[in-house]
Amino acid sequence: MRGPLLMLAISLAVATIAEAQYTSPFLIEMIATGRSQSCFKCRSRGDRGDCKDPFMYNATAAEKVKGIKVEPCASKWCGKIIEGKEDDQDFATERLCLQRPPDDKVERCADVVHKRKNVFMCFCSGDLCNSSARTTMSFIHLAIAFLITRFLL
Repeated sequence: MRGPLLMLAISLAVATIAEAQYTSPFLIEMIATGRSQSCFKCRSRGDRGDCKDPFMYNATAAEKVKGIKVEPCASKWCGKIIEGKEDDQDFATERLCLQRPPDDKVERCADVVHKRKNVFMCFCSGDLCNSSARTTMSFIHLAIAFLITRFLL
């Protein structure tokens, strides 16, 4: 029963949006999924501030910290920029939503030129993915680990 009612509500919402001529793929996706994709937004310099690594916040905890925001991100790509070296006076960490994804749509970290500065920048796609360095394990790696464990025990 819940499924048909949800689909009806989505259809009505989409029709209303289309009639009002405010149609946007991002808005329709937000309605269909019930949420938007977000990125952390903050900036810290040196040892001060809460934006630097290790970044210890989730969406709920970040709302309570001054200077850290959780913002919807239409591109669905988040970034983390590290300027300078950790012991430099001008060391800074910034987390943000990217206006558009990288041309090749590949998640990575690399030395790049950003706003005429050499920086280390990470690009990621996923809800709040710019929290900190993350380790990922693909389904194939998980399956192989399971099979190896199964045959060894």
